[in-house]
Amino acid sequence: MKNNIIKRLIILCLALAVVLSGTTVDANIVLSKKETTKYINTIARRQMNVVKNPTHDSAGGEWTVMGLARAGKITNDYKNIYKNNLKKVLDESHGELSTRAFTEYSRTVIALTSIGENPYNFYGYDVISPLAEMDNVVKQGLNGTAYALIALNSGAYDVNPRNGYKGKVGGREKYKDLMVSSALPKGGWALLSKTADVDMTAIAIQSLIPYYKKDEDVKKVIDNGIKVLSQKQKSNGAFESMGKENCESCSQVLTAISSFGISVKDKRFVKNGKTVLDGLMKYYDNGGFKHTDRTLVNQMSTDQAFYALVAYRNILENDPPIFNMKKVAVKKKYRKPRKQKSRQIKTKNENNIKNDNNINVESTAHKKSKKKNKNKEKITTTNEPTTVNIVKETTVSKTKDEKDLSGLWWIGLVIVACCSVGITFFIFKKRG
Repeated sequence: MKNNIIKRLIILCLALAVVLSGTTVDANIVLSKKETTKYINTIARRQMNVVKNPTHDSAGGEWTVMGLARAGKITNDYKNIYKNNLKKVLDESHGELSTRAFTEYSRTVIALTSIGENPYNFYGYDVISPLAEMDNVVKQGLNGTAYALIALNSGAYDVNPRNGYKGKVGGREKYKDLMVSSALPKGGWALLSKTADVDMTAIAIQSLIPYYKKDEDVKKVIDNGIKVLSQKQKSNGAFESMGKENCESCSQVLTAISSFGISVKDKRFVKNGKTVLDGLMKYYDNGGFKHTDRTLVNQMSTDQAFYALVAYRNILENDPPIFNMKKVAVKKKYRKPRKQKSRQIKTKNENNIKNDNNINVESTAHKKSKKKNKNKEKITTTNEPTTVNIVKETTVSKTKDEKDLSGLWWIGLVIVACCSVGITFFIFKKRG
């Protein structure tokens, strides 16, 4: 009996070995968790030393902040510098980050989510509701749709369009369906042509991963997309886009397969003994990454490669995908004001705007108004992507309740005065 049990265990182990040998192969560069952490620490130091003033930008901005935050390497001072700079941009633009490139909003939502800020109300500005404006989101094609979907899923956000928008309304489900329907018949996604593009395919897969296990259509297009990426991998482990091997393409593929839970040793992504890490790390240079072999260290390349390595480490540590930030997301929704004839809606005194490390909550225009009078507050509705901005305003007339209270106050004052005179008269009379 004992011998039979031992034989069965041996057979089971052999069968498991056969299965594993079919999914992974010997490869060249396969970074361990310790080695990956060492690279991440070095790159993080470089990021904060080189990008000392992170602001709203595609390079040295939101992606830098998000990478550092997801790596667990961002400091409070660094976050505050970014928040201060972002608020200045919003103040100067009256809350409108762009009229055509709505990836500006997607990128901002992703960054704010990563550092635990509320995109529904960032110092009075709503930077997430524009992502419900489908007609504007799709102006950038699949790229705009994919990043809007990533941004909304990063914190499981639900959105409504801004006041005045009259086009098609979008959301997570609609953008998901659009990404599925946009997949090419032979697999993958195209950016500018009818041929699958590595970057666009990898980004599309990243956006659809949350639906893989619960939507058969999503499962099909992702599986086909993975096949396309496998076929497009070069013999040196690298990837190319627009006919050139580059760092960013390798970064997007590493982010996609890591977020999906595919090992770099998976036989589908090992060519000639080389992994995607072989393709990526050849661009590494002293804490930064180059766009191509013959270029210098590039900030955009460094940003993307950095968060790709963080995504890779997540799979080693069994952590959620890099864009799954539900644990740190803050999504306290605003109360949308009802439509009224007047654009000014009176509310009770309140202040929903947070103060943080000398970041001025009110704009310059609001300050001037505040100096004149501090008695009343209003909700302003403008063309900017704000939800509910509570600011001080000058007031001339009083409400009925205020007049009633004012009258009672004067009556009370007269009574107190009469009592005082009577008591004084009584005292002096008694003394006399």
